[in-house]
Amino acid sequence: MLKRNLVSGTGLLLAACLFIAITIIVNATLTNLRLDLTENKLFTLSQGTINILGKLEEPIRLDFYYSQKALTGFPELTNYGNRVRDMLQEYKSHSHGKIELNIIDPETFSEEEDDAVAGGLQGIAVNNAGDRAYLGLVGTNSTDDEEVIPFFQTSRESALEYDLTKLVYNLAHPKKRVIGIVSTLPMFGIKDEPYSKPWTIINTMKEFFDVRDLGTDFKEIDPDVDVLMIVHPKNLKLETRFAIDQFVLKGGKAMVFVDPLGESDRTPPDPKHPGAMPDFDSDLPVLMDQWGVKMLKEKVAGDINAAMHVQTRGPRGPREIAYLPWLRLARESFNQKDFATSELNVLHMGTAGILVKKADARTTFTPLIETTRQSMQLDRDFLVIQRDPSIILDNFKSSNKKLILAARLQG
Repeated sequence: MLKRNLVSGTGLLLAACLFIAITIIVNATLTNLRLDLTENKLFTLSQGTINILGKLEEPIRLDFYYSQKALTGFPELTNYGNRVRDMLQEYKSHSHGKIELNIIDPETFSEEEDDAVAGGLQGIAVNNAGDRAYLGLVGTNSTDDEEVIPFFQTSRESALEYDLTKLVYNLAHPKKRVIGIVSTLPMFGIKDEPYSKPWTIINTMKEFFDVRDLGTDFKEIDPDVDVLMIVHPKNLKLETRFAIDQFVLKGGKAMVFVDPLGESDRTPPDPKHPGAMPDFDSDLPVLMDQWGVKMLKEKVAGDINAAMHVQTRGPRGPREIAYLPWLRLARESFNQKDFATSELNVLHMGTAGILVKKADARTTFTPLIETTRQSMQLDRDFLVIQRDPSIILDNFKSSNKKLILAARLQG
C-alpha cells in the first residue's frame, strides 16, 4: 500500500513538473501564437491593420492607462478595458517589435495620474471622495508627435479597431498625404447656408489626410497633391481637363467617380428648355477615351440578386419589392485579389454606371466591383420617368453576364 502511494505521488509530481516545463517552453517559443475563439472574432485584426503594423518603420510607444482597481465596481467598463488591453497586445505582437506597449494603472494622487492628465486623458468619478478612473491611450512616435484617445467609450466598441489603427497610422505618417477634390457636387457644404455641412466622406478622410477643395476651374495642380479624387465631373473646362491629364501622365494617382444618373445632383431645369430633362450625368469622355475605358451612355446597372428591397403600395396594401437600380453587393462582387476590395463585405450602390474596356486600350484594365450574372442594362431615362419598382422589375431580362461597376487602370 505504501509503495502504491509512493508511486502515485511520484507520478503526480512528475506530471506537475512536466506541465510547468511545457508552460515555460510555450511562453518562450510561442509568444506570437494566439487563438481567437470568440464568436465574432473580437481579437482578430483585419488584414488592413496587419499590413499597416507590418510596415512600421519607426518605433511607436503606446501608454494604455487602465484604472483596473478603481473600475472594479463598473463591470461594463472593466470588461471593455480588458478587451482594449488584449487588442493592444495583438497590435504589439504584429508590429515586429516596433510598438512598445505600457499598461499603467494610475492610482489617485500618483505620478501616473499626473501623466495621464497631462497627456489629455479624461477621468470619471468613481466614488463620493472624488477619486477618478482612467481608460485611455496616449501614443507617441520617435519625433514626439502625439495622438490621444481620451477615454474608450463603450458606445464605440464596434469601431475599436478603426480607432486604434487610425491612431497608429497617424503616428507612423505624421506628414499627411494630400488629397485634392475636384467635384461639381457640394461635398464641402454650401457657403452661406448654415445647415449645409461637409459630406461624411470628407470628414472621415480628414482624419487621415490633408483634404483640399481644388474647385473645378484651375490650370494646374499643386505638386504636393498626392491623389486626385474626381467626383461627378460635369462640363469641366479644357484647361482643367488638361491639368488633370498632365497630373496623371506624370505618374499621379486619381480616383474618378462618373455617373449616368447622379441622385445627389440638384441641377435645376434649364429655363431656356423648360420641357427638357435636367443634366444629371457626368463623364470625362476625352480623358477616359485616352485611358482606354468608357462608361456606357445613359445606362444603369440592374441586378436581381443584389437588388435592395423597398416599400411600395399595391392594390392589397404595402409590400416589399426588389428595386433593381439600388444594389447591395456582397463579397462575390468584389475582386478578392486586389487590396482595395479584398476586405469589403457589403457595399451599397445606387443607379451605378457600367464600365467597359475599349478594344484598342493600351492600359491594364482590372475589374474591382461587378454585378452577378443575373443583371441587365437599364435605360436611365426609363428610371427617371418610371417610379414604380414593380414595372421596372417586370421589364427585367437577365443578360447572363457580369457588369463592371469599378475598375483599376494602370499603364
